[in-house]
Amino acid sequence: YDLVPVNTDYVGLDYLNIRKESSKLVSVEAIDNENNLISSTATDINGLYSLEVPLNSQVKIRVYAKMIKSNLPAWDVKVVDNTNNDAVYVMEGANILADKDVSTRNLHAPSGWGGTSYTSDRVAAPFAMLDSLYSAMKKVLSAEPQAVFSPLLVNWSIHNKAADGDPANGDIITTYYSDSNLFILGDEDADTDEYDDHVITHEWAHYYEDTFSRSDSIGGLHSD
Repeated sequence: YDLVPVNTDYVGLDYLNIRKESSKLVSVEAIDNENNLISSTATDINGLYSLEVPLNSQVKIRVYAKMIKSNLPAWDVKVVDNTNNDAVYVMEGANILADKDVSTRNLHAPSGWGGTSYTSDRVAAPFAMLDSLYSAMKKVLSAEPQAVFSPLLVNWSIHNKAADGDPANGDIITTYYSDSNLFILGDEDADTDEYDDHVITHEWAHYYEDTFSRSDSIGGLHSD
């Protein structure tokens, strides 16, 4: 996926220095030309995956913006569009004939940046957020390798803006955590947080505090 770094003065994003990063531990499926599931797996920590498919069959690769693992350590993290019935973000390649014993399919999630504005879907955004979250999870795993993370839903949309109202319309006021849900701003030219890993990690820490721990802060409630 395209990772857009922040500018050196930490104001805004540096679209001139986009770099490609691997999507770690995300769900991958092989789909036939009738949209049926052939096989599934997940990428490893280097973004690599391996699937077996029937020889001489039409196959496309579909990658979901979710990390799911049932055996220890365990986690269930999904990035959904809260303005589109909580649909999980996904990218997929073209149908291609599997006519070799071994072949390679690489997928790329672009940023959508067109030079002066976004001109296409921000496919990279959900995968960038997952990578930030996995970095935070690794800190816990370094202390407890068999940790079980409770399910976490990351609500992100290009319509998520600083307005008070219905989150289904993108009115989330700000990026925040509540009850096993992260809500992330995505309003272009106003405030987008999908590449702000410090913001993503901060809100994930509230999830950690809520599900693993507690707060004895002498400062009182965060909102105060």
